[in-house]
Amino acid sequence: MHKHIIPVLCICLFMSGCSDKFLEETPNALDPDNAALSNVMGFESAIAALHAAARDQFKDSTTPFHMHAGTDIATIGDPALSESKNVLTSITPNSQCAIFYWHWAYLNVLPRANTIIAGAENNDVDWESEAQKNSYIAEAKFFRAYAHEFLVNLYGRIPVVLEPIREPKTDFVREDRKKTLEIIRDDLIYAATWLPETPSAEGRVPQAAAWHLLSEIYICLEEYDLAIEAASKVIDSGKYELMKERFGNYKDEPGDVFSDLFLEGNQSAASGNKEILLCYQVEYDTPGGGGQCNGNIWLRAFGPRYFELKDPDGNAGMQVCDSLGRSVGWIRTSNYANYDIWAGDNWDDMRNSKYNIRRDWYFNAGPHTGEKVPKWSESYQYDSLYILYPRWRKVEGESKGGAATGRTWKDYPMFRLSETYLLRAEAYMKKGGDDNLQKAAGDINELRSRAKAKLISKEDVTMDYILDERARELMIEEPRRKTLARTGTLYERVKKYAVLEETRNTVQPYHQWFPIPQQAIDANTGCPLGQNYGYPGATDTEIIPLL
Repeated sequence: MHKHIIPVLCICLFMSGCSDKFLEETPNALDPDNAALSNVMGFESAIAALHAAARDQFKDSTTPFHMHAGTDIATIGDPALSESKNVLTSITPNSQCAIFYWHWAYLNVLPRANTIIAGAENNDVDWESEAQKNSYIAEAKFFRAYAHEFLVNLYGRIPVVLEPIREPKTDFVREDRKKTLEIIRDDLIYAATWLPETPSAEGRVPQAAAWHLLSEIYICLEEYDLAIEAASKVIDSGKYELMKERFGNYKDEPGDVFSDLFLEGNQSAASGNKEILLCYQVEYDTPGGGGQCNGNIWLRAFGPRYFELKDPDGNAGMQVCDSLGRSVGWIRTSNYANYDIWAGDNWDDMRNSKYNIRRDWYFNAGPHTGEKVPKWSESYQYDSLYILYPRWRKVEGESKGGAATGRTWKDYPMFRLSETYLLRAEAYMKKGGDDNLQKAAGDINELRSRAKAKLISKEDVTMDYILDERARELMIEEPRRKTLARTGTLYERVKKYAVLEETRNTVQPYHQWFPIPQQAIDANTGCPLGQNYGYPGATDTEIIPLL
């Protein structure tokens, strides 16, 4: 079996499918010279395995901690867990948060993407056309760019890996941040050129996803006109639109159009959803669909451990049921997210409706069954960090494996058109000038109009306001830590909004970036990999600037 080796450990690229809707080939191993990449069917299987690797960013049950807890929007609810509470002790070169995404990208996504690119460029394949060949390269380059983007906006400076590694390599070098962003830009330009406008199957990457991510990269490069142009390619394409009328499988049931976006089966084009640009597919009990125990983990992570609630008599007042699922209190959304962003004129925002945030809970066991759980008081106390708090209902859904699994089998929305509008608004705002601020307000108002919220004016447009709007619109969907790091606002936002005083008191400006994993530093014996400023063993003498 061929292996790709990078600092830390060797990898056997075991290929598994991504969705029941495309690609069911399962080769045992893959090398760019392997016979598996000698025909189109082999590339189809390899692309499926690449999708599976990318989706694995959600496979580890602790991943919600890393991108959400300890930011402005959430903390750890479970008192037995310590992640993110004390930032000084929970974010170190040996912490899981530092290791997980490094491994996800360098051990899984990048090797598979580079293998496909090299195989397509070098192997003698009977392609139908040059365009067909380029479309496979484009899909692989999209995921290569996506992985590098995730890394560079979490760690600041990273090694860039652009080819399969066929033998042990111990002299990786962290690239200049601007140079890395330019490499990502070039991959995405290629992807946007050769990806299809309409993919061949649900879950495959469309051209619009590349333009969307390219807009974000141009913002990072401070090339705001190009960021606006890239976002406009999506917004003005005519293929996508914000959903403003009820649609999908549950349109005749109580709800609203925003809640429709997150109901099971409603994230596909077949459901009538014209807003989703890209989602990771999950399918219960289907080869390549995520497995029976590895479905969508949002429900399990983002909700209170309600089934431990006692009624006013001290007896069990709640029990696990299918309609509520089994959330376990890992992530407690902050008061900023639950209340502050809805204050004043925002309270009647559709995104704050009872169909989108579950604020009222009802006893479902014992003599108080059917009664509303009373608000916390001295006479009736419960743990509002762990046992009961508002739950954002976009995580809810059917637990096909039984409510006790705590998982649904809904697709993970990765890019929605609403975020494209927010990226363009950010680019307009950063470009500056009254006319551009007015355009930024116009893009934000597209979302606020859909949500039947009060419209804003150009005077309201600031980075803080855009981050507030991102929280209202993209809560849980967006990797919040990466967004705050990318915009250079992590320290100030955590200092201001973090749930726990311990978090606010321990966060430091250098926590802008994750530390480089110590095991990667130790394995890179041929060249010092270096450590980010502020962390043990730091070699950098200052915090890496955004650009």
